[in-house]
Amino acid sequence: MKKTLLTAIALISINASADIFSNYQAQGQKALALALNPVSAKEDVIFETQNLIKLGYQIMDLYQVKFTECVEQFAQLKTVDADLNQLSYEQIDKLYHEGEGLVKAPRTCYKGRSLVVHPYQMIALAKENRLVSEKEAVEHEFTEVIERAGKFKSLLGL
Repeated sequence: MKKTLLTAIALISINASADIFSNYQAQGQKALALALNPVSAKEDVIFETQNLIKLGYQIMDLYQVKFTECVEQFAQLKTVDADLNQLSYEQIDKLYHEGEGLVKAPRTCYKGRSLVVHPYQMIALAKENRLVSEKEAVEHEFTEVIERAGKFKSLLGL
């Protein structure tokens, strides 16, 4: 029953947002360009990255339909969403990137949650005024999830 409900929700989401994956990639490129521009206001970087996170959650919802073993972990991540805005880059890395603050789940779930966790790491760097000093990390984190989102459409059979 639960899987059927998730499938129905996913199908509605797919119809409502047919190319969420391309939208995620475009939003990621926009946020990355701002983050790499040393004259960008950190508030602009944060705003655009928050928009990327919203898309990431939508993709996570689709992802967990195929990878049902991730449902519990993704639900837990959603419950700490507000807390993620208050954590340092290192705290987010340990608790949510590495998964130490989440219920145990297969490594497959990391890929799905990365579309949200990596952008939160970038928000932390922006708040900590570390976008310029951590330029390589910024570029790597954004690029990784932008590329991953492009592969998810076929991975999920959509």
